[in-house]
Amino acid sequence: MAIKAGYPSDHEHEASQPMKTLSGLDGLFLHLETPATPMHVGSLSLLQLPANHRGNFCKSVQRHYARRLSLAPVLSRKLAEMPLQLANPVWVDEDQVDLDYHVQRLTLPGPGTQAQLEDCAGELHSQLLDRSRPLWRLAVIDGLASGQAAYYIKVHHAVLDGQAGVLLAQA
Repeated sequence: MAIKAGYPSDHEHEASQPMKTLSGLDGLFLHLETPATPMHVGSLSLLQLPANHRGNFCKSVQRHYARRLSLAPVLSRKLAEMPLQLANPVWVDEDQVDLDYHVQRLTLPGPGTQAQLEDCAGELHSQLLDRSRPLWRLAVIDGLASGQAAYYIKVHHAVLDGQAGVLLAQA
């Protein structure tokens, strides 16, 4: 499911797409990142699904994000490197945010314990974000013995400063 980021036409989008240079601190988060020290922040939440919920919860989450993506522009931005990497990269808008990539479904093997969930979240957190895409991923995790679902999201620290975090929470 690729979602167009809400621009009326390609021509208008190009005219309205200023490049926003990363701040020195945000650039530092990118330059310091290594496989041993990922520079994203993550959150794991347990959710009790409504008793009458039927269907694929992950698809419901994808549809929710599709409807609200335009309210959180930080989720539609990706990096563009500067020539010869003489300056920090810039943020540019991604025309098609691939929600099948960004919102994935994972199922824990039986018995679906809390320890398995924590191991799964740790594995997800250890993986670096793909810098050719908007710098966030979300996993909807099912298969928990409790019947709950889990929601793990990670966002690169260069994307999410205090102000962007507030806007994301409000979206």
